[in-house]
Amino acid sequence: MPLLGPGAAFKAAGRPVPEVEWIDNQGKTIADGTKFKIETSGLNTCLTIQKIEIAHRGEFTCRVRNRCGEDKYAIGIQVTDRPEPPGKPTVQDQNVDSVKLLWAVPKQDGGSAIRNYIVEMKTENDKTWAKAEVTKQPFTTLFHLVAGETYRFRVRADNVFGQSDPSEETDPVTVQSVTRQVVTPPPKERKEEQPEAVDYEKLDTTVGEAELNKTVDLNRIPNDLQAKYIICEELGRGAYGTVYRAIERATGKTWAAKMVQVRPGVKKENVLHEMDMMNQLHHEKLLHLHEAFDLGNEMCLIEEFVSGGELFDKIMEDDSLMSEPEVRDYMHQILLGLQHMHQKNIVHLDLKPENILLKAKGSTDIKIIDFGLARKLDPKRGVKLLFGTPEFCAPEVVNYQPVGLATDMWTVGVISYVLLSGLSPFLGDSDEETLANVSAADWDFDDPSWEDVSDLAKDFICRLMAKDKRKRMSVQEALQHPWIVKSAPKYRGKVPLRQKRDFMARKRWSDDLLPIGRLAKRGAIFRRLHRLRTSIIRKRLEDIFANVGDLIATLSCDVEGMPAPRIRWFKGDKELPTNSPKYNTRYLNGLAELTVKNIEETDAGIYTCRATNDLGSIETQAKLVIEAPKKKVKKADTEPTDQSKKLKKERTKTEIPEEPPLMDQPPFFRYL
Repeated sequence: MPLLGPGAAFKAAGRPVPEVEWIDNQGKTIADGTKFKIETSGLNTCLTIQKIEIAHRGEFTCRVRNRCGEDKYAIGIQVTDRPEPPGKPTVQDQNVDSVKLLWAVPKQDGGSAIRNYIVEMKTENDKTWAKAEVTKQPFTTLFHLVAGETYRFRVRADNVFGQSDPSEETDPVTVQSVTRQVVTPPPKERKEEQPEAVDYEKLDTTVGEAELNKTVDLNRIPNDLQAKYIICEELGRGAYGTVYRAIERATGKTWAAKMVQVRPGVKKENVLHEMDMMNQLHHEKLLHLHEAFDLGNEMCLIEEFVSGGELFDKIMEDDSLMSEPEVRDYMHQILLGLQHMHQKNIVHLDLKPENILLKAKGSTDIKIIDFGLARKLDPKRGVKLLFGTPEFCAPEVVNYQPVGLATDMWTVGVISYVLLSGLSPFLGDSDEETLANVSAADWDFDDPSWEDVSDLAKDFICRLMAKDKRKRMSVQEALQHPWIVKSAPKYRGKVPLRQKRDFMARKRWSDDLLPIGRLAKRGAIFRRLHRLRTSIIRKRLEDIFANVGDLIATLSCDVEGMPAPRIRWFKGDKELPTNSPKYNTRYLNGLAELTVKNIEETDAGIYTCRATNDLGSIETQAKLVIEAPKKKVKKADTEPTDQSKKLKKERTKTEIPEEPPLMDQPPFFRYL
């Protein structure tokens, strides 16, 4: 909930009396001092922030605990103010009487969306600034400037709380004087203009050691793309993104700019996830993320420029099968890249020949790309994959079982099989048939193309393509396998015409200028769109019973959807808060839970869990039945006489009732 005043107060109960701790938005314990004032007496605690600042925006937490347990409550603080000044304007283009300006949006918007940008200008002779333009975008073109005049420009941002201070001024901009005269050009032979071809192999695409270890700050993604990069020709286009060649203005180096449109289905969180994975990976065999820009309805990832083809294409480069040394060299490089990932406990989950590119034309150095499905494994939480590429996914993916590092190793075996034989081991007439073959781990070396393949190579594949993932080699064991370490025969036979036809039919032809351009339509974050589905409830809510005085009662159900659904809870027609002194909600790995605290008779009723994503919603209901405590009635054997009633009445007047012993209980928050 937003904090509307300068303080927050809570009442907590527990026995023994709980200790109180306040935690700031950085996760640090707050101490009583000049900036914060903490007052705690009895069961009441109050935190006062003496002077609210932008830095206080976020979530503060009150935690209470004793020897029996703990409870906590989070308070969201939203600080509202004028926005900070925009970035310094830069001149993008200048014409006879116009100038195009571009600037960065404010780093802090004051808790309210920017409504307008006010562009101001003045000449060298002016003493005051004049309003030149009002625009809603962080760029504009000013026209009708006076020739021969020198101008300066600055920008303010505006939200519902007011205008920001002005930005830094531009450097002086002089509008050139132009004298017009008619000049008759000499006659020339008309030549048809041909677009100049770009030799990608001569471009500077090197990634230095300092650049290789560079990370992108996901909390402060800039938006000044045009100020830092020249966007050149298109390399590939899809329904939701485009890949361009980009030149870095500061260094002249060439990069690939992947533009991703943010819309329903392509969530910004998916793009940020891929960036987070690439941020943790810095290895010469893995595609490098250099920089990123947030353009509002688009995200731009500046990635390493790779001009070679797919490893898939090497199979069809000529009529000969790859020699074992060639395949071994490629597999060794793939294993080195995977070793770096697995050392960081990151699993790729989408390895296939299409996601392994050659660094340059004619080069044998590879780059592993597309980390949209990659996951950092957590020993406490299993990871399941909803989709993959049928031919290359492991049995545990098909059977919707937890994946692990061994899942990548299965795919290494499949890629080795394809490169050595020109055959796909599980390919069926349909995806369903292919997935059934994978699930059964149904493969062999019966084809004649395996006759001249060494036993060591076959052993390498067998130790990777084991249905039981526990029996597969790890990446370290694979790197030490004799086939990877030792030499092998150099020459192979011809690719049979039947296999060549099969490969030609399977290849996805496109008009992309370079294979890296295919990231715009075949990247994992775009393939998610084809697997979108409404939420489904795998396990419905069930009626539960509780007694008055119980500490908690929990309702739970299993819900899945793609994209992940938003979970909301209702009691009757009233929506319940996500976290409050009375209710706690949780949604993790498909399990949705509602915890009701400090059970009272009024908690009885019908509760609803509603799951909603971009494709629709679904709900399930259950009853919470509250049972009142039973009163004990003691019956006398015989009816007392009037005299005994009188004596009993007199005794009750003088007796002091004995209090029941107090029980220890964990702390909890009460309503104020």
